[in-house]
Amino acid sequence: MKTWYRAVCDEHKSMIDCFCNNPLTTAHYLGNKNEDIHQWFSLHYSCKLRMIHFDEDIEECWNKGYEDIFFDPIIKKKS
Repeated sequence: MKTWYRAVCDEHKSMIDCFCNNPLTTAHYLGNKNEDIHQWFSLHYSCKLRMIHFDEDIEECWNKGYEDIFFDPIIKKKS
């Protein structure tokens, strides 16, 4: 089981996957999205960000209408 971490910007109601377990696992799963992650952090440079990883926290963000940058909408429709 892997622990996925998301950075959340409450000001802009946006979140993005940014880390998974350790640097090697992150590189494997998110390496091809490195530029997107960098751009997101650059856009939110002056924001007060927080990190989340519990399902309850992610669902709370979804329920509040946060944009999930890498989220596959097909998964959400099934639940």
